[in-house]
Amino acid sequence: MKHNKILTIIKHEYMLKIKSKGFIIGTILMPLGFLLFVVAVAGITYFSMLNENNNVQIAINDKTNKIAANIIEIDIEKYFKSNDNADVLKNKVLNNEIQAAVFLDEDAITTGNVQVFINEQSGLNFLDNLRANIENEIKNIRLLESGIDVETLNQIYASANIKTDKITEKGTLKDDTEMKTIISYIMGLAMYMMMIIYGSMVMQGVIEEKQNRIVEVLASSVSPFQIMFGKVVGLGAVGLTQVVFWIVLIAGGMLFAGNIFSSPDQLNEVMSLVESSPELNNNMLNLVKDIGIPTINIWHIFGFLFYFLSGYFIFATLFAAVGSTVDQMQDANAMSMPLTLIIIVPIMMISPTVLNPEGTYIAIFSLFPFFAPILMVARIMSISIPIWQILLSIVLQIATFLLCLKIAGKIYRNGMLRYGKKASYKEVFSWLRLK
Repeated sequence: MKHNKILTIIKHEYMLKIKSKGFIIGTILMPLGFLLFVVAVAGITYFSMLNENNNVQIAINDKTNKIAANIIEIDIEKYFKSNDNADVLKNKVLNNEIQAAVFLDEDAITTGNVQVFINEQSGLNFLDNLRANIENEIKNIRLLESGIDVETLNQIYASANIKTDKITEKGTLKDDTEMKTIISYIMGLAMYMMMIIYGSMVMQGVIEEKQNRIVEVLASSVSPFQIMFGKVVGLGAVGLTQVVFWIVLIAGGMLFAGNIFSSPDQLNEVMSLVESSPELNNNMLNLVKDIGIPTINIWHIFGFLFYFLSGYFIFATLFAAVGSTVDQMQDANAMSMPLTLIIIVPIMMISPTVLNPEGTYIAIFSLFPFFAPILMVARIMSISIPIWQILLSIVLQIATFLLCLKIAGKIYRNGMLRYGKKASYKEVFSWLRLK
């Protein structure tokens, strides 16, 4: 009978959310919105680079008569040689007739001292590119004057064609570390967003039931623990439905992309477009050449689902407990601040995690139950983790959920019928000592 009541609450919460327009719109529009965001950022970056190249004019006053000609060859539409003195060129920079002016004294090659004037519209990327071009040409001339011929110089600067393969039990596979790093970062961010969104959804649902006095009606037929547990599981099923839909959508997209990039003709077409763009450096070209779909197996998906569910249940029970202690959402935001900070800490660690997933300290932090849903997901997508770490993490996650369920049940039982003044942290801790 007890289980039937819990199942009824679970079904009610699930059907109430799954039939809402917000769920349908959010499930479909969220991945589309993310895709449009990525495309928009890439488009803005690309067109801003085109606009920059079309409008930039850089004057070079070269007293060495050796450097300017080589720099101009890099981009004849951007760089030009000028014999104007410093005052004239500085006025042109000030009046935005040119974006920058470079002055090279007779001993610039020996000393390396170069004076550059830029206008107020010049950003860091522009300045870094300008510095790199000047430094490279000075180094080249120094090498040539040291007796190194052009052919030798070209060999020195020629990029190494490094091919990386992974040795696995299944044999030798193409290295996909870069793509997996990107995916692990995205997965970690997605887990963070879902913890916040679904946890807040549970808390808001509890508060709304208190405000509408629905909880008083429910309490006459079911226990407070059953109400809380049914609500948490019901909304968790809603989140799981969305996650499964997104996994299927992503898998279909990756399969489609894999078919595109597995075609030599289509890949060569992409490469020709990339190589025709002067803005792309060798590292970006190599990334495009090595593009491919990373090896994501069924255990990656199971791992993501487990850590989503375990992380959700841990935080959702605590968010439900917080919601039972207040009557207004504004008060709930203040009471839930410690939980929010706990979720924020691992998202601040996600960058070092994806860059160094095998690190000792990263491994320790990823085992911590409140951090594991984000950090462990990022690690399992990046590298092969020792099985004992996976098993230990699973045990800690389950044990932490049971502990949080017990703690949240006590808080929920004492706070659900409390109205008016919000509970203080001291009162909440006193409830935990009650039997």
